Amino acid sequence: MTGGIQELIDTTSQRIMGRLFRIVESQEDVATRSLVDSVQKQEALENLLERSKPRRLPGSEHLHYLLATPFRYPPLPWGSRFGSVAENGIFYGSKTITTVLAESAYYRLVFLRDMVQSPADPITSYHTIFSARYCLDPGVRLQEPAWEAYWDRLSDPARYQPCQQMAKSLRGAGVAGIETPSARARQAATGPFPPTDDEGINVALFSPGALFRRTPAHEAEVIAETGPEGVAFLLKLGDRSETRSFPVAPFLVEGEIPRPA
Repeated sequence: MTGGIQELIDTTSQRIMGRLFRIVESQEDVATRSLVDSVQKQEALENLLERSKPRRLPGSEHLHYLLATPFRYPPLPWGSRFGSVAENGIFYGSKTITTVLAESAYYRLVFLRDMVQSPADPITSYHTIFSARYCLDPGVRLQEPAWEAYWDRLSDPARYQPCQQMAKSLRGAGVAGIETPSARARQAATGPFPPTDDEGINVALFSPGALFRRTPAHEAEVIAETGPEGVAFLLKLGDRSETRSFPVAPFLVEGEIPRPA
């Protein structure tokens, strides 16, 4: 993949500013509060837990913990779409709430598939969606027509190795992060492919310096119900609520939910 990559990076690198959305589980405070009987004891417990975690990546010390956390943990055993097992963590987000929900639906289905015994009832989980601002200087928009020859590899639902190889070249060229077509949004058909606007676009930040040092904005509280037929989300956005559903079928590859690899 390296033949024409460097030239493409050189010609498409640019300063990119934008907003991303990220979804996280929202049970951590509830979990620690249930173990103690006062706010003071909860604070002491959470400080103890903080000291037991890996040290923050240099450059992330002054970021809000929601922004710093993805960078502080070592890679998963199989890496991630744009990160090999030999590289630091990457901050992933999406340009729209619908796209971030498509990504979350896939990982909820992976979680269900990996359970030793399937539950009799749907699994209910609680999440929060927040937004953050970023500046990639330089960054690359892989959804631009110049990268068309790579779109199928970038959005392959099962194979991450080509993306990891591309990210290695991007990092080596000093790129701070990318915007890229979302494999899960493409599977779920949340919008046209190739994307014509922010719908269906993910963001991957290679360095904490790409994030603005401001508190992330709360966007929505989310209740997810995951079962063998798919994932349903109930979103509370300010004073209104709405539901989004993602059936399992579009995420299947040869009849199975592909493992992130």
